[in-house]
Amino acid sequence: MSEEPQDKPKEQPPPQPAPETAPPKPAAPEPPAPPVAQASPPANLILLVERWWQDWFPSSPVSRDTAAWNHAYQAKEDLKKRLAAL
Repeated sequence: MSEEPQDKPKEQPPPQPAPETAPPKPAAPEPPAPPVAQASPPANLILLVERWWQDWFPSSPVSRDTAAWNHAYQAKEDLKKRLAAL
């Protein structure tokens, strides 16, 4: 038998290190928020009336009777108009 030289396995190149990534750029600063305008006293009172209405009337007995609901709603709207006139 003749021995033929076998091909040597090719040498693997050394593993390459992972490419370095640049550190993430910090996010651009957000522009400052515009100053919050203070609502005038009548507007604050109107918001208070609306909040009170939402807190108490939807689940009240008034909500079960259409005529009572309409009467209370109209009174609320009238109160808001009077407060706006201050």
